[in-house]
Amino acid sequence: MTKFASDVQLKNPTPKETMPELKINPKFRDLIPPLSEHELAGLEEDIKHFGCYTPIIIWNDTIIDGHHRYSICSRHKLVFKTEERKFEDEEAVMIWMIDNQMGRRNITTAAKIRLAMKKHEFLSESARKRQACGQGGVLLKENLPEANEKGQVRDLIGKDAGCSGKTVDKFLYIEEHAPELAEKVVKGESDDEGKRLTIDGVYIQTKTKQMRSEAIANLESIEAQEVKAIEGVYDVVVLDPPWDICTYGTYTETCGYGVGLPYPTMTLEEIKELELPCADDCHVFLWTTQKFLPKAFEILDHWGLEY
Repeated sequence: MTKFASDVQLKNPTPKETMPELKINPKFRDLIPPLSEHELAGLEEDIKHFGCYTPIIIWNDTIIDGHHRYSICSRHKLVFKTEERKFEDEEAVMIWMIDNQMGRRNITTAAKIRLAMKKHEFLSESARKRQACGQGGVLLKENLPEANEKGQVRDLIGKDAGCSGKTVDKFLYIEEHAPELAEKVVKGESDDEGKRLTIDGVYIQTKTKQMRSEAIANLESIEAQEVKAIEGVYDVVVLDPPWDICTYGTYTETCGYGVGLPYPTMTLEEIKELELPCADDCHVFLWTTQKFLPKAFEILDHWGLEY
């Protein structure tokens, strides 16, 4: 039977007061998102006043939980307690560290997704090592984590992170197309207006910018081609101008992030300047939205049309 990190903890570990010089493994130290400056300052004040009452967890004399506490106690020469845990290898240690942090600290959903992704990598690597040892180096597919499709992996990661698989996909999209924003979402930072950045909000912002960029590139490609001018006049004209919806605050779900629609728009004055090839008794069908009806009538009047 395979033992995972949660199965190999010592039963009833006995804390002991000590001030030893513990080992620090950068892989363990950097695995978990660090405390913010505010959180770290609060922890330091608490330890200075009340002591380090939470034991520092170690494995082979190496810290696996309590790097901040150890640093504070060492700096102020304070006594602390340690608890020794036993694990098969470093992968098992890091899986335990991730599980321990998931239910313990108030970290963002984005940070949990990153940790869950690392956990999945460690589990896969552990499975490969076990198979290599038990099957003469031959990896058996059925003994690897049960997620062979991209969607299944995504859902497993989401389950560990406490979110949906779609949210995982959104965060991965942000990481690929806007890594600097991904870091801010992980840290729980706010935008220029003081609103906390979220995965959904930044995804809309990033996706919209990407779509807008692609739309502009397509338009530039079209404009580079020779287009035949409209000749003559017509009895029926249908047009759907790209209304500047964001300027008038009618699309706050997207435009609340200040990126506009995913395609270029026209101002009212630019729409008015369109020259329609209308015959004397022409019928014009102008596509608009409810909130733009007054502006639509204004445009029709400018064109000399009757409603």
